[in-house]
Amino acid sequence: MTRQVICRISQKRGFAPWIHPRSVLLPLLLGTLLVLSACAAKQDMNVADAPAIEPYPTHGIEGLEDFDQDLEAAGPENVDLTQEEKIAILSEGEIKHPETPEARLLITRQFLFLNRERRGTIVTWMDRAELYLPAAKDYFRSRGLPTELAYLPFIESGYNPLAKSHAGAAGSWQFIRSTGRKFGLSCDKYMDERLDVFKATKAAADYLSFLHGTFNDWTLALAAYNAGEGRVGRLVQATGAKNFFDIAAVNDTLPASDRLREETMHYVPRFLAMVKILNNHTALGYDPMMDRSLDCKPVVAKSDLDLESLAKGSGLSWNEFKKLNPALISDQTPPDRVCTVYVPGQKAQACSAYLGGKPVLASAVKYTRYTVRRGDTYSQIASRYPISTRELMRINKTRSARLRIGQKLWVPRTKGSHTAVASNDSDSKVTGSGGTYRVQHRDTLYSLSRHFGVPVKTLMAANNLKSARSLRAGQEIVIPGQAKKEHATRVATSTSSSSSGSTYTVSSGDTIWSIARRFKLSPKDLLAWNNLDRSSTLMPGDSIQLTSD
Repeated sequence: MTRQVICRISQKRGFAPWIHPRSVLLPLLLGTLLVLSACAAKQDMNVADAPAIEPYPTHGIEGLEDFDQDLEAAGPENVDLTQEEKIAILSEGEIKHPETPEARLLITRQFLFLNRERRGTIVTWMDRAELYLPAAKDYFRSRGLPTELAYLPFIESGYNPLAKSHAGAAGSWQFIRSTGRKFGLSCDKYMDERLDVFKATKAAADYLSFLHGTFNDWTLALAAYNAGEGRVGRLVQATGAKNFFDIAAVNDTLPASDRLREETMHYVPRFLAMVKILNNHTALGYDPMMDRSLDCKPVVAKSDLDLESLAKGSGLSWNEFKKLNPALISDQTPPDRVCTVYVPGQKAQACSAYLGGKPVLASAVKYTRYTVRRGDTYSQIASRYPISTRELMRINKTRSARLRIGQKLWVPRTKGSHTAVASNDSDSKVTGSGGTYRVQHRDTLYSLSRHFGVPVKTLMAANNLKSARSLRAGQEIVIPGQAKKEHATRVATSTSSSSSGSTYTVSSGDTIWSIARRFKLSPKDLLAWNNLDRSSTLMPGDSIQLTSD
């Protein structure tokens, strides 16, 4: 069928339907215009340090028309392949395809269009791929799969790890969410592992291996990667095709609803053409590809971890960390599971030390009060403690960067830091045997309860307060004696303590969610009963109400 179409078009344009000995079936290049939409027409790439180039130009048909018209004007007998192009086109690789005139026609046309009309684009793709291709080839080789499969992201995304399509596909390998999840990639509000080049490469190897096992032919597996195994499977069953080119030969005769889309009709020949170019790139005049593999090591990070603090603890700027970890789309790790983060090899030890040697959960960190001084900013204060600016603002429940002299902030307690408001506030007279405290702006009974280790109800009773709203800035309140001693006792016994079954004293490592699970309660109810929100931070010694009373 394909040959008949070629003959009709060639005769209409005045060309003989034969193979020119020097042009490797160039009549198809001159006579056949198929719409190039392919998977790159769906790309919308966003990489800060690389041009956003689509593997298939949005206006690809216009480029092909110009290309074909130039060839036609020159005449088939005058349009020659260079010796290097001939050798590349006739070269065989790991992924076999039929050596039929029809197959070579489709591949040659894509080869010449890419090599001659999109040469600059290919240079950009090759430069970008140097960061990821060596590792991808090694991985496919370790799986016993053709290493040429590692070239597939060239036509999927131009090896852009942040590529996203209007159809919802993402990453170098352009997984949609459902297929990504099927092959082990997490896609939620915390992370999108389709953007993790290393994990996505493993998932792609699994998927391609599955497709090859289904069809027993790499050209059909590649077609199914683009069109879906269901559609390709139905076509194989209906036509008896043994490879993609068997389907291509009869595609135009099938009912419109059963045909392969134009995208897939170009996808497989374009990939095979890209393989031939890459396997012969130096002979074709491209610069040799270098191994510029990313210097990064995977590290397992705990759940519910502030990532900006981790970056800081690892000796990285936030931008450096995000560039290595595009899959982490939130500023914290998922609250219910560990995850993989990547850091430069020379920073891996510092990262592991931070994760293993410092408290990484907000609920496990001990805090103290800090009084804002003239010239202070959140970033300056954060730089003095093992905490990020983002996390410092979060634990102080503010989105505003404005500070006032005398304002009190919660900061991590470090060696040598003050441990009570009194050591930072001349109006406070609190000792281990009790005392008084002058209420500051933004103080609440709950925050004072946390700081002095005194239950809210005890503070209210000692000061004859009828409600939490009775507290006023400037008011002097009594802090019951032995507060600190009681606080230490509760922390030591908090793993099993519960006051009359209605309250629970927080221990190191507790979160609202872990407490809710322990007492079989709803986290939403716990937050409401304790006047907390999802961003609230628990500290050892806090008293949590377990009922609505």
